[in-house]
Amino acid sequence: MPLDLLEKATANNSEAEPASEPRQKNGWLARADSLLSPIIKIFAVIAVLAGALEYFQHVQDNRIERSLAEVENWDGGGYRAAYGELNAIIWPFYQQQAEFIADLRPDQQALIYANIGERVTGQDDQFDAQADRLVDDLFYFFDRIALCAHQRICDFDVLNAFLGTEVIDFWRYFSEYAERRRDAGYGNYGLWTERFAKAEIARASWLLGF
Repeated sequence: MPLDLLEKATANNSEAEPASEPRQKNGWLARADSLLSPIIKIFAVIAVLAGALEYFQHVQDNRIERSLAEVENWDGGGYRAAYGELNAIIWPFYQQQAEFIADLRPDQQALIYANIGERVTGQDDQFDAQADRLVDDLFYFFDRIALCAHQRICDFDVLNAFLGTEVIDFWRYFSEYAERRRDAGYGNYGLWTERFAKAEIARASWLLGF
C-alpha cells in the first residue's frame, strides 16, 4: 500500500475512534438518568406532601386557637353570666312542670320548653324586657361562633365540646322567640344558633385543610 494511502487510512481511524467514546458516555448518562429520575420524582412528591400536611396542620391549629379564644370570651365577655341569669329566670317555670315534662315524648317536651321561653320573654313584639335583652345577647354570641365554625375559621368540634350543651338547651327554650324576631322583620335572626344546635354546621376536614 502506498504511503499516502496508509497515512489517510491511519488518519481516518484516528478520527473515527474518539467518536465512539461520547456514544458510550451518553449511554451511561442515559441509564443513570433513567434510574435517578423516578427517585427524584418520589422525593419531590414526598416534599410536596410534607409541606401540604404542615400547612394544613397550621390551619387546624389556628382554628383550634380561635375556638378556644371564643370559649374564653364566653367566660370573660359576660355571656356565661347572662346565661346563668337567664337560667335563674327560667328555673321557677321549669320547676313547676318538671315531673309533667319528664313523662312526655321528646316532641311534646320541645313544645313545653318553647312555651316556657315564650312566657319568660313576654310573647310580644317589644323585645325590650330584661329577659329579651339577655336572650338577644346570647343569640348574638351563639350565632357568631356558629358562623365562625361554618366558615371554617373556628373548629365546630372544639366549640361543641365546650358549648354544645348550652347552645342546644338555649335553642330548646328560645326557638319561638327567634321566630317572633324573624316575623318582626329581623331577617334570619338566630339562624346560625339553630344550625349549631341541630349540628348542621359544615365540619372542617383536617386532611383536606378546609
